[in-house]
Amino acid sequence: MDLSVIIPAFNEEKLIGESIERIQAGMKEVFGANFLWELILVDNNSTDETARIAKDLGAKVVQESIHQISRVRNAGASIAEGKYLLFIDADSYPPIELLFEVKENLTLKNSLGAGTTVDVQGGRLWSKLQMERLNPFMRLFSYTWGAFVLCRREVFEEIGGFSEDLFALEEIEFVRRLKKAGRKKGLKFHMLKTPLITAGRKDELSLKAVLQLFISHSLAVIFLLLHLILPKSLRPKGKSGLFRFWYGRRS
Repeated sequence: MDLSVIIPAFNEEKLIGESIERIQAGMKEVFGANFLWELILVDNNSTDETARIAKDLGAKVVQESIHQISRVRNAGASIAEGKYLLFIDADSYPPIELLFEVKENLTLKNSLGAGTTVDVQGGRLWSKLQMERLNPFMRLFSYTWGAFVLCRREVFEEIGGFSEDLFALEEIEFVRRLKKAGRKKGLKFHMLKTPLITAGRKDELSLKAVLQLFISHSLAVIFLLLHLILPKSLRPKGKSGLFRFWYGRRS
């Protein structure tokens, strides 16, 4: 198996069908019928039709009951058979140009994996601004949004996957460890040019929403810094309720 595409999902019945169909169509057009790949959806205790829709469209479905994005991605990776793992969020899809870059990256002998920026479509301008504001940082320092992470499975397993001590910004910590392990093997993490298309739905512009955004992001940075500087035994344990911006209930 060459590639495993892993989609974490919680109550995504409105978007998951289109996302999966776009991924499937793009993979067929870019990689052809003989390319060996699989699509895995990790259902994070959804109460809607997310899992059924994914299964009907041919995806493998695995369950993860705990609401933590790291655990959800790791659950998908645990059953993956591909040499490379590609994590894509349920409200996102790679345009054809991005898949061509992925195809090229998979042929590079020194490729550790790759990331990209996001292009927010739909929703208010506020959503686009607050979600794309870190794109320059990602590109400058070769980091990636968790919505799109490509990596070698052997290195993913070697470093223990995504940290289950973090509930947010886990992709930053993950890529940091991924790069460190990759350097020892002579492998490089690449930034792709084409952004991932993602839905602009976190666009509520109210005092409550802005405060939620500020508090969640501030706590995420604090927990990440403590995770990086403290020994494992002293790291504080977070919980999803502290990060309502990402873990708010979705009906």
